[in-house]
Amino acid sequence: MLAVLVALVPLAAVARAGGLPDVLILAAAGTDTNAIAYADPRSRLVASGQFGSVDVVNAGATTPTLAQLQAYDAVLTWSNLNYQDHVGLGNVLADYVDAGGGVVTAVFANSTLTASRFLAGRWLTGGYEVIVTQGGTTTGAASLGTLHVPGHPILAGVSVFAGGSSSFRPTSTALTPGALRIADWSDGKTLVAQHGTLSKRVDLGFYPPSSAAVSTSWVGSTDGGLLLANALSFVATPQSAGSPFCFGDGTGTACPCANAGAPGNGCASSVNAAGANLTASGTASIAADTLQLSGSGMPNSSVLYFQGTSQLGGGAGAVFGDGLRCAGGTVIRLQTKSNVAGASQYPVGAEVPISIRGVNVPGNVRTYQAWYRNASAFCTPSTFNLTNGVELTWSP
Repeated sequence: MLAVLVALVPLAAVARAGGLPDVLILAAAGTDTNAIAYADPRSRLVASGQFGSVDVVNAGATTPTLAQLQAYDAVLTWSNLNYQDHVGLGNVLADYVDAGGGVVTAVFANSTLTASRFLAGRWLTGGYEVIVTQGGTTTGAASLGTLHVPGHPILAGVSVFAGGSSSFRPTSTALTPGALRIADWSDGKTLVAQHGTLSKRVDLGFYPPSSAAVSTSWVGSTDGGLLLANALSFVATPQSAGSPFCFGDGTGTACPCANAGAPGNGCASSVNAAGANLTASGTASIAADTLQLSGSGMPNSSVLYFQGTSQLGGGAGAVFGDGLRCAGGTVIRLQTKSNVAGASQYPVGAEVPISIRGVNVPGNVRTYQAWYRNASAFCTPSTFNLTNGVELTWSP
């Protein structure tokens, strides 16, 4: 297998294009004699034009490190043979998601009963699954069924999907609590689903190689390749939410010590002259909450993510510590996190969704900000600073 994959790697350079995400196929899918099980889905991803590069690693022979995975914006994984280390791979993929990476899993990794062919470790214990694993695999011809979220980006351009005579799919329809069911097979089995709190986690309920690789698999002339590409593209690119406001860059209230940050950020801190930044990604929906707050550019200190009901200073903010307070009104403390490499996210894994922690209902307009500790002597006698703010409206 390794010799075949070496032959595939140079093709990645053909697909490179500026600004497009780089993705990795990380599968345990066969031996040298059926390398097409890797090459077929890879060729479809390349042909989609949605990616800068599409590389391949045989997860049956090696388990990448977090540093190696972070060279990619998203990872697609499935199994038909044993993973080299299904516990270690589950752990590192959980770390990768925590660090902002996107992961798509597919059959049989999210259906098999066979030990070493599903992701274990923190992947199971930390709440990273979408389709609940170890439920078994159903076969027998099936096709595209109910579209529960027809406008979802993963379904863009998808109109026909035929699963072939086997139509490999998860037997169990159970999803992790809060997950969003996007599309079903014609028999009601799960075809596409998204995690409830991790906006960059999606599961596909089909086997990625088409009938060109496995004669009984999904029909290669239908839209399975587009489903693969759309899902990877979706998790590779943060889905922005809300509107940023209250910048410590001189466009609003002046920072307390003329410590203006870079455009769009909070006021400068002792460790970052550009200031810290807060973004929101995912969907602020009460029924399908995937909203995640991401803070960056901070010290490796504690940070409080909090919710307000108004914009202070008419959106320009008010001086507070070494920065500007943006989110005001009735305040709810969402979660205290510890920054790693100056960044953190909330929620992660099984942490309580923002819709629940913030006691939100449809129609609520809420503001968000991150308040971090900056203990070094800097600016005012205070030992804290803040990011910019983000405002959004909660949908049903």
